[in-house]
Amino acid sequence: MNPKFAICLYQETFTDLESADLLTGEGLVRVPTKGNPRIEFSVHQRLSEPDTARWVELVETFSSLNVDYVTSSSAGAILTLKTQDRIFACCFGSSVSNIKRENIEHEFGLAAAFQRMSKDQMKKVESFTLGANPLTNTRAATVPTTKDNFNIDSFLENITELSGFNTTIKGKKNLIKGKEFYSSPVPNSLQSIKELCEQLLTDYSTAIQSAEYKRLTSTKKIKDKNEIQELNNELLERLIAQDDTIYLVDYESVGDQDSYRFHPKGTEYNEIDINDFYSDLDETRTLDLQYIKGRTITIVDENDTITSTWPFYKCLFLELPFHDNTCILFRGIWYEIQERYLEDLREFIRQYEIDDLDLPQWDENQIEEDYSYAAAAAIGGQYWDQEFYNHPNYSYNIEFCDILTKDYIIHVKKGSKSSLSSRKLPLSSYTRM
Repeated sequence: MNPKFAICLYQETFTDLESADLLTGEGLVRVPTKGNPRIEFSVHQRLSEPDTARWVELVETFSSLNVDYVTSSSAGAILTLKTQDRIFACCFGSSVSNIKRENIEHEFGLAAAFQRMSKDQMKKVESFTLGANPLTNTRAATVPTTKDNFNIDSFLENITELSGFNTTIKGKKNLIKGKEFYSSPVPNSLQSIKELCEQLLTDYSTAIQSAEYKRLTSTKKIKDKNEIQELNNELLERLIAQDDTIYLVDYESVGDQDSYRFHPKGTEYNEIDINDFYSDLDETRTLDLQYIKGRTITIVDENDTITSTWPFYKCLFLELPFHDNTCILFRGIWYEIQERYLEDLREFIRQYEIDDLDLPQWDENQIEEDYSYAAAAAIGGQYWDQEFYNHPNYSYNIEFCDILTKDYIIHVKKGSKSSLSSRKLPLSSYTRM
């Protein structure tokens, strides 16, 4: 059985094999190459020294180990190869950590595996759900099967890793895996590795244009440090301008929360609102990212006891246009969401929204809790705000709705100042059951 290796693809802007932006870390030494002179490539060896495993010291307290057989090393090698004007890195052994990940195509392995995997030979799927509590979910099949049997929800889930089998022309099955890197058995020659890289580039280019792949990867965590810095700079500019298109949201569901403070002993607020944060700011304070990430929100119960402290940055919610798509900051992570997916999702929601429910007028001073209570009484519904439900498989609670009637599920949310003037009610949606 051939050993496995991991392949990554550098971004298009990197075209020089000698660039210092490809590899990183100590212990890398370039070694002489031999073989096909028509292939443009280089090889770096990861030097390592034998190291005693950390568990040895403990086990030696109750046994007599043979010290000659408890050392290990992390040797490896990296083949950087240029073909079709793109640079690939092929990692052997323990060398993946020496790749400058900020400069690679982060979807390469996933897209290539998606395209190459035999449709009935999927073995494992990793996905995340962007909801009130973003979750990572891993599902593995006992025997290879089709994607449909993994019950992937294309509206809620986004695949982040795939593994399964690729069947060669000769009928041989190879176990492949794709995330940032594409992992597979190593071909038998340098020429075969080059040909594999060229085929992977074709598969990657095809997959990222595929409607099915786009649907299953419609939301992505942004990993590029330069993009994150650009987005954080825009966030900071809006905070300095006291922009009300920024929202504050609960970082987690805490059933006994009664009020919020922007300082441990500061003013208490019944709702978490960005305008209260602006009012609470020291006017002499210069806002910068370090300050924003260092601020906290204190949660207090009805007995004036502090029950939790949330990172302020992780409570911020902001939506921005970015690279022809939309980016959101949520739970302290920037996500890029395809505009086409948002349009499909809005259309899906519109199927269930109604506009003929006669709810009382909001006076623009009531907090959500008081409005929801009064509205529930006015329409003969049940007040369900802050009613939390849990499941033993999950560590968080879910608030199903704010008002429930026999016909409607109603969610009450305050809109921005600009939207309230044109809307009768501060509702995100109300849905017919």
